[in-house]
Amino acid sequence: MNDPEGVQYSINGGTFQSTPFFGALCPGDYSITMHDANGCTAASTVIVGAPTPVVAAFDFNPDTLFVSNTLASFDNLSTNNAVSFEWDFAGLGNSSEEHTIATVVRTTTAEW
Repeated sequence: MNDPEGVQYSINGGTFQSTPFFGALCPGDYSITMHDANGCTAASTVIVGAPTPVVAAFDFNPDTLFVSNTLASFDNLSTNNAVSFEWDFAGLGNSSEEHTIATVVRTTTAEW
């Protein structure tokens, strides 16, 4: 389909609009119709695909922490181009780095 002046566009028989952009579409087939002020019409079917889903995964090292070493390294192993990260260490802090290091602090209270 060409894009001459004065063209309006419709998707799946909906209301015509002046821009050829349709947002928030789910994967599937869509019928796009365009018409101009002269009454010329063109139609086409477009297919909107879905990106491969990201599979979240991580690794941590060491698998056991000791009082003498409270640092743990967390590494992203996610697939399919994960673009943002949010690590939450259950009240001990958080990070948005792809690979991060956390310090685990244990507090003990003694009563006499």
